[in-house]
Amino acid sequence: GLFTFQFPEHVVIQECNRYCLCDKEQCQFSVAQRTRKHELEVFETESCGWGVRTAQDLKRGEVLGMYMGEFITREEAGKRQGNYVFDLDAEERREDLSLAGKFSVDAENCGNWTRFINNSCDPNLIVRTVNFDAPAKQHPGRLIFICNRDIEAEEELSFTYTPTHAVSAEDIEMKPRCRCGADNCRGWY
Repeated sequence: GLFTFQFPEHVVIQECNRYCLCDKEQCQFSVAQRTRKHELEVFETESCGWGVRTAQDLKRGEVLGMYMGEFITREEAGKRQGNYVFDLDAEERREDLSLAGKFSVDAENCGNWTRFINNSCDPNLIVRTVNFDAPAKQHPGRLIFICNRDIEAEEELSFTYTPTHAVSAEDIEMKPRCRCGADNCRGWY
């Protein structure tokens, strides 16, 4: 029931789909589709608005949920000024500037608890793309949140809004200032 971290960051993970007759709660190839078993709390943080924390200890590799919202094209995402747009870009390269055939998820008006997860430069969650709806070539997948280390009860959940790819000085000037408070804070996200 734990994610094994055997997949490179920019690979869509393919799980069993609805045509497989396995028990999704038991199948080793259906980890992201299992029901979350832990209580999570949306709470007001001191400096970052709303956040999410866990009520009990979590293990490295546990999948906590999927980012849910309105499925939109990347062109439409560029027109919106919302704070909850998440690009489905698992297979994209930074130098690929074309928006054709690319999609995003907007949780501004519809979504779940995952839209309240804050940024951290020392995150306790990672985001990976998983597909179980159709062959990967036909569907861009879903974003899942996975514990990248053991997490203690009452600890706020976080992920990095800007992955570890190279960022130019101009990008940094345009990014919002980070308030994560981590010892290794980059000062922006």
